[in-house]
Amino acid sequence: LYYGLFQYHERLDIVSKSTILRGILGTLVFGLGYIFSQELYFGLIFLIIVWLVTLLFYDYKKGKKMIKIMPDIFQKSNMMDLLKIGIPLGFVSFLASFNVNLPRVVLEYYLSLEELGYFSAVFYMVLIIGKFMTSLSRTLLPRMARLFEENNKTSFLIMLKILILLLLSFSYTTILFSYYFGGEILTILYGNEYFKLKILLVLIMVYGLFNYLGFVFEMGLNAMKVFQYRVTIEILVTLVIIVSSLFFIPHCGINGGAIALIISAFVKCCIFLIIFSFKNLTLWGRE
Repeated sequence: LYYGLFQYHERLDIVSKSTILRGILGTLVFGLGYIFSQELYFGLIFLIIVWLVTLLFYDYKKGKKMIKIMPDIFQKSNMMDLLKIGIPLGFVSFLASFNVNLPRVVLEYYLSLEELGYFSAVFYMVLIIGKFMTSLSRTLLPRMARLFEENNKTSFLIMLKILILLLLSFSYTTILFSYYFGGEILTILYGNEYFKLKILLVLIMVYGLFNYLGFVFEMGLNAMKVFQYRVTIEILVTLVIIVSSLFFIPHCGINGGAIALIISAFVKCCIFLIIFSFKNLTLWGRE
């Protein structure tokens, strides 16, 4: 909630500092708690304490000043409209998280816990792109929403195109590095037994490309306040990833999980692209 407040005021520097505090201190106390106690529960308790301290003494302190200068726009009708949008979007977020983890369930069923561990560790690498995209979206989404409200089509589309070019450049670089140096990168990060998983890393990065390219068009739709069809889209993607996982994992092994993710991300990206293009023509095609 406080991050949303900071984003509204375009103070992403506060979000960055809070994230750094939670990340560095949380990792440190979690690691120390687990090492000395050999119990996961103690590590998690220490992590919760650090995050709570950061919330109370940094996020709350910074947010309190901003809340004082916010206009009083509370109305019961507005809150109900917000709930009508928020609850389906919350279900969409649940399905999106569920979909990403579906191949892991199938992997565990058809293969082994060891291969599931390999897959999970390599999959974590795609979060590099995820952090990059999340940071950009937090910065650009409020501005894109304002441009849309002002009917500034040119600036809106220019910003979207810049975001797409940045994503394509970043993804292309990560895919190339994964192809040529993937084995060495995985060996440095995880150990010698991961060297053979270079192809899996490449496939995961290809998934990241389609997944976050779809995320760009989804962000454009969010700025345009187009929220309908989201539940239907996620249900469709859920069906696609279930069928893909059940087919490719038994036939292709651990790489099959990545292939299933690529197919689902490609389908989702195409759907968002079609909807965005249609809305773009509908809203601005007359100009």
